[in-house]
Amino acid sequence: FAPAFLMRSHHLAMKVVGVRYGLLNALVSIPSPIIMGILVDRLGKRDPRWPLWLLVIAIAALCPVAVAAFLVSSAWVSMGLLAVVNIIPSIFMVATVVSGHRLAPVELRAAASAIMLITTAVIGGVGPVLAGAISDALHPTLGTAALGRALLATPAAWAVAAIVFLMATRWFRQELAEPDRTAS
Repeated sequence: FAPAFLMRSHHLAMKVVGVRYGLLNALVSIPSPIIMGILVDRLGKRDPRWPLWLLVIAIAALCPVAVAAFLVSSAWVSMGLLAVVNIIPSIFMVATVVSGHRLAPVELRAAASAIMLITTAVIGGVGPVLAGAISDALHPTLGTAALGRALLATPAAWAVAAIVFLMATRWFRQELAEPDRTAS
């Protein structure tokens, strides 16, 4: 919904959003999982919970940025902030796949990945439907601002997810499929 938000709320042309937001998004979204993978490899040697902690840290740092992205009046600032918050979906898969693989026995890791991807797609598919419904409900009173206000549900959902991931770290080490040889 970010491109639609930029077009509706900030009255940007589709061509402008496509080129500029697309490039900004690529600049952030392409290196993010690579950097996350490097951090997970390095820090994960110290403690297997680091993938989850890194995701929680990213969400905590970027939720306020996401809120600001939907509330600022400048189209260009909003576009930049939206590109930056796309770090979260970019690194989410790294953290969840690595964590899932550490929990599953080697012979079940492909199945665990498949289940996680299906679950993510199904549950993730609810978000756009919910945002659209909220936007439609708010449109009579907020007009073009409705979509931006509806999209505030995204950082709220991320915050809930961060709490769940943080709670999972409490038991994560005990649930590892193989004994953790790297952390004492």
